[in-house]
Amino acid sequence: MAEQNLLQSKKKQIIFIFAAILVLIAAFAAYFINSASKKSDDTAGISIEDSDKSALNNSPQNSDSGSRVAATVEIEFDDCAVAVGSSFKVTASVTPSDTDKALVWSSSDDNVLLVDDSGVVTVKGVGTAVLTATVGNVSDAVVIEGISDAASGSANDLPVYAVDDSGWVSIGNTDTGSYGNSGSSGSDGSSASSGGSAGSLNNTGGTGSGGGGAVTGGNAGNSGNSGDEGDNGGSQENVNSGGTDSTSGGNNNGGGNNSGSGDGGSGSDTGTGEGNTSDTIGSMLPGLGFSRIMSNVYVYEDEGSYCGEVVTQPNVAIIYIMQRSSAFDGAIGQVLELLVPGGAGQIWNNYVSADSDRTFTIDDRRIRIVMPSAGGHSQIVIYN
Repeated sequence: MAEQNLLQSKKKQIIFIFAAILVLIAAFAAYFINSASKKSDDTAGISIEDSDKSALNNSPQNSDSGSRVAATVEIEFDDCAVAVGSSFKVTASVTPSDTDKALVWSSSDDNVLLVDDSGVVTVKGVGTAVLTATVGNVSDAVVIEGISDAASGSANDLPVYAVDDSGWVSIGNTDTGSYGNSGSSGSDGSSASSGGSAGSLNNTGGTGSGGGGAVTGGNAGNSGNSGDEGDNGGSQENVNSGGTDSTSGGNNNGGGNNSGSGDGGSGSDTGTGEGNTSDTIGSMLPGLGFSRIMSNVYVYEDEGSYCGEVVTQPNVAIIYIMQRSSAFDGAIGQVLELLVPGGAGQIWNNYVSADSDRTFTIDDRRIRIVMPSAGGHSQIVIYN
């Protein structure tokens, strides 16, 4: 009897242990089923493509880029005073150039100046306002004073700038010369000459019928001095050589690559020009195929297609390149040669080989190459 009771007790223990094991198995099974169900609910309705994008956007690297803002913003413009009624475009350099944040322009006083989304500023009234460029949570600002006219000057001792047909000029500080002027034809041996600004290009003197040499150039920013008439082959002092029995012409300091010839004598003026600046280049651009659409904006089109533009500002000239063509490449080369004589090839080689932004110096001129990775204009920025 005791033996039978012991056997029954052992059976009950075995059954209890087995039941406990089943309960544990059931609990684990319920937990895993519930977890799987929750995961399924969280991803329901998301396609494979969307799921991949979600995972990509939530990765640490892309999370940083999604909230990334420009490290720096620099307005390519100086504090200055500009006459009421002036309208011009201002640009800003953003680093990194492929930021996904929009560049936002603003004015502290719309009664003094207005600015649109593309940076076109219109001076509306007399007074002082702050022009600000903002990208994300970084910004840069310059002060622009509206004045009644250039002659009145600035009440805040700011440099006074105006826009004329040759581009930006600093009133009373910058002498602007002429470009592309041809000397008149000499007669009976007289020499022709024309003046130009420092670094003027391809000015052509006239031809003397009796043998006077043609002279171009002149002192920087001043008109050149005409040579005296000569008989049977005059010569220009320090410039052209001719025959005998001549009277000497005036001294002329030449610009870059100017030459002339006469029937009875020949000569050349091979002085070195220092290059043009944003103050003087504007009037030259239409001759290179650019169309002026604003006071300081010149657009280039090739067979009706927009290729790019040049924006001139008091301290910098910016070449924007959207679509290259052989004609546009040639025009850019001419612009570069005007701005940095002898350095155009080096600048262009830097541009075509660049896959990111770079800055360098040629002949004391600071050059920036901007290569946006997200599309849009690339830029060649040349500071005065």
